[in-house]
This record gives sequence, structure tokens and C-alpha cells, in this order.
Amino acid sequence: MDDRESHESLYHLAPMRRTLQSVVALVAFVTLAQGSALDTQSQGELCPSGTSIIPYWQGEYPSPVVDIQGSVVVQVSEDVCSPATRACQLTPGLLHPWAPAYALEFATVVAIQKYQATRLIRLDTWGDPAVVKPDEVVEITGYLGEGNCEIRMPDGAMVEAWCPGDPGEGWVEVDAIMFAERQLARVPCQGGKPGWMVVDRALFSQQQMAEGEILGWGTVGPEGAVRDSGF
Repeated sequence: MDDRESHESLYHLAPMRRTLQSVVALVAFVTLAQGSALDTQSQGELCPSGTSIIPYWQGEYPSPVVDIQGSVVVQVSEDVCSPATRACQLTPGLLHPWAPAYALEFATVVAIQKYQATRLIRLDTWGDPAVVKPDEVVEITGYLGEGNCEIRMPDGAMVEAWCPGDPGEGWVEVDAIMFAERQLARVPCQGGKPGWMVVDRALFSQQQMAEGEILGWGTVGPEGAVRDSGF
């Protein structure tokens, strides 16, 4: 299996999880067979060393909602770490993790944040407590929402816990890199094979591409749709 195939296999989505404190707005988590499975291992400027590919859009209310209002041609790539080189004709529909009937998969390329413990720290996880010893380093590989992160422990184990980083709690950031996160969706192309499309603000500069609405937790609608009264 080559690098592209191995990365693409990471994007198959697993069932949604719910935390005890709050409902985290995720569509899926990846199964991490090995601690560094999502690391990009420096695949060019789009996925440099020190970044990670996560198979969801981050946050409790991931955005934006893409309202495709007509037949639109966009540029797509063959995988998350390659530049867009192929035209793809989209059909009308809503593109968002909460409207899974359209996009096939979602991904975000993020900088891995590393924090070193200055004292003994116990992470409050959704399982057994995780202990970080002084001078050990943990890595945030993805933000889940409501202050919770996906964290790689010093031994490579993955846990979900309150995001580290507060100096007052015994953390200091190390090996920081400058990288603007990039959201993508793997979309069906009319008359061709699917491709990965970057989803950013520039996308809405195209005709028949509008920003839809988050109507409430887990619910999205087209441009101008009325939000839930309690949202």
C-alpha cells in the first residue's frame, strides 16, 4: 500500500461519540491503530512535518455549511496532501459533516501542538486517568469541542481529555510551528471519480456557492433557512 492509499484508509468514518460533559459536535473519529498513524510525515508544503490529518472538521459547531445551489465546477486533488489539479463538476446540495448524504469524507490538516509538563499532571479523560510526568511531552492532534482535545500521550496512546496548554496548570508549549489549518471534503464529481476539495472562504466567491445555516446542534440548512428558536 502506498502513502496515498494508507492515508485515504484513515478517512473511513466511525460512529459518533458523545462525551459525559457535553455533546461534542463530531461526525466521526478515526481508529488509531498506531500512535503516529495520522502524522503526515512531511508530504510537501500542504502537509509539512509537524502536521496531522484528522478525519473530521473541528469544533462543537463545525463550519462552514456549503450550499451548492447549482451545477458548479471546482478544482479537486487526488488526496489531502496534493494540490488541486483536476476539474470536478458538483451537483446541487448541502455539504457539511451534518449533511453526510453529499460529501463522502471529511478531513482537516492541522499543526500538532506539543506541550511539556512542568510538574506531575493527571489528565481527566473519559476512561482511566492519564498521568504525565515532569518534562514529558503530549501532543494535541485534534480539537473536539467544548474544551476537549484528542491527545497523544508520551507512550503513543491516544486519549480524549481537557485540552492542555494553560501555563497555570503546568504546561509549556514546545516546538511550535506556523501552519494555517486546512479543511477539505471528498466530493463526488459528476461523470468522474471523487476528489478532495478545499473548503475555505474563497469557495464562496464562486457563483452558485452560498453559505448555508447551522440551524441547531446536528442540523443544517440552505442559505436563509430559519434557525431553531433555542439555538
